Amino acid sequence: MTGPVNHMSKSSLQPDTRDRFNDLAVKGEIQRWQPATLIGGGEDITVPRLMPKRLYAAIISQFLHGERATAKLCRRLIGAIDDPVVHRFLVTQIADETRHAEAYARYLDHLGGARAVDANFGQALNQALEWSGPPQAWMLGFHVLLEGEALRTLADFQEFWPCPVFRRMNALISRDEARHVAFGKLFLRDTLPRMAAAERRAIYHQLDVFWRDVGGGLLADTWVPGIFTRGLRQRWLDDGWRHHCRAFADVGLLPSRQISEGAAA
Repeated sequence: MTGPVNHMSKSSLQPDTRDRFNDLAVKGEIQRWQPATLIGGGEDITVPRLMPKRLYAAIISQFLHGERATAKLCRRLIGAIDDPVVHRFLVTQIADETRHAEAYARYLDHLGGARAVDANFGQALNQALEWSGPPQAWMLGFHVLLEGEALRTLADFQEFWPCPVFRRMNALISRDEARHVAFGKLFLRDTLPRMAAAERRAIYHQLDVFWRDVGGGLLADTWVPGIFTRGLRQRWLDDGWRHHCRAFADVGLLPSRQISEGAAA
C-alpha cells in the first residue's frame, strides 16, 4: 500500500512521554559501542553443532537486512512525526541500527560474507516500508513486531549458540533493541487511544499479513534433518504471533479480549 503518511504534531504527545523519550535518547547517546572492538581479535567464529555453515550465515544475514530496513523506517518516521524529541531518539536509533548492521557484516566476513536477503522477507519489509496511513502502523510493525521478534530470537540464540563473539555482540545489540522497543511502546500507548477503533483494527490485519509473509516465508526453502522442519516452522510462526498479539494488546492496539490465539474478535 502506498500513499501519503499522516503527520503528527509535537503537541499531541503527553509531557511525561516526551520526558521519557529524552531519557531514552540520552541512554542511546551514552551507550554507543564500536563493532571493531568485538570482532577481529583473533577469536574463532564458532558455528553451532550440526548446523551447516551456509545456513548459519544465511540466518545471521537476515538480521543484517532487517537492521538496514529498520534504519530506513526511522528516517521515514522523522519525516512523518513533527516532534524534535522524537527526532532526537530516532537519530540515536538510526546510529544503533547502522552499528548493528556493521557488526553483523564484520561477523559474516568470517563466514564467507553476507548472504542475500530471503526473497519473502525482503518483499515483506519493502511492503511494510510502503504502508500508508499513520506512523503508528510502522511503529507496530517495526518497533513492536520486528524488534520484539529480534529480542525473542536473539535470546534463544544466546542460550543455544556457542560462539563467544556472537554472544558478546548479541548482548550489546539486545540492549539497544530493548531501548527501541521501549520507545515504540511509549509512543503507541500515548497515541493509540486517540485513534478510531476501525483504524486500529485495519492496522491489526495489516500486521497479521505482515507476520505471515515474514515468518511463513523465512527460510521456507531450507531443509536440514531435524532442524527447521515444516512442523517446527509452523509452531514457531504460531507461537510468535501469539507473543506479538500480547504486545499489541499491551500498547492498546485492541483490547485483550479481542485478541485470542492471534485473531481479532
